[in-house]
Amino acid sequence: MNNNSISKGIIIHARHGNKPHKFTYKHTMLFIELNTIVGYNRIAKLLKYNSSGILSIRDKDHIDSNHQSLYEKVITKMKGSGTNILSTDKIMMLTTPSFMGYAFNPATFFFVCNQDLKIKSAIVEVHNTFGEAHLYILTESSFSYYNNNYIANKKFHVSPFLDRKGHYEFHFHISQSTINISIILNDDKNKLITTTYLGNLIPLSTKALINSLPNILVAVLLTELRILYQAFKLFFSIKAPFFEKPPPIENTTVSPARGFISRIKLPFHK
Repeated sequence: MNNNSISKGIIIHARHGNKPHKFTYKHTMLFIELNTIVGYNRIAKLLKYNSSGILSIRDKDHIDSNHQSLYEKVITKMKGSGTNILSTDKIMMLTTPSFMGYAFNPATFFFVCNQDLKIKSAIVEVHNTFGEAHLYILTESSFSYYNNNYIANKKFHVSPFLDRKGHYEFHFHISQSTINISIILNDDKNKLITTTYLGNLIPLSTKALINSLPNILVAVLLTELRILYQAFKLFFSIKAPFFEKPPPIENTTVSPARGFISRIKLPFHK
């Protein structure tokens, strides 16, 4: 039995401080057990794996451009960070699929879980709109037992309305029916950004996929347009401080699925 699911949820993004801003969007994602799809070219009807289709999940769109499977890529990255993955562990992926070959995910999450879906470690793959990607590898060494979250310094330029300072707090909770993610960006004194994803998990079947197809297409096709819309509001209406993109630092790579914003010139995108 696998845990492949459709996650129907909402994203809540809040900017704090003297230029506050908040928005909420419905957002449907896929929650896939990578152990179960290796060697197959289809996860469900309408959902392909490494082959052409209406919806697909492709190894080449995530982590790096080598020819390993996603399952192997996660194991390689985790071993490089000193994390041991047991044969009984599950590697779960939370993402939106590509649609007719187009893909852009601001964030994809990979979780190493035990059989009860208790998280042992995680990788957060972040893509910006400048054609870059970065991996936050979260292991036991970055886990705060006191606060029950992972902590990582910010090392990647995501928004032109924030500089590259501060640290993240990542909080994850997975059950058989829900997935909850909270990411808080702090500087030395204040909370800057809070992003929350709350998802309800539905077993992935052909019927469920067909019923969820409109929601999935909205998530895939409108994400970059929503990013542009919110950037226009921050730049022209809210007049949030603007920060030009700094040179990339360690572990920043060319995005394997860069979207369309990185190919256009905008007054708030440089």
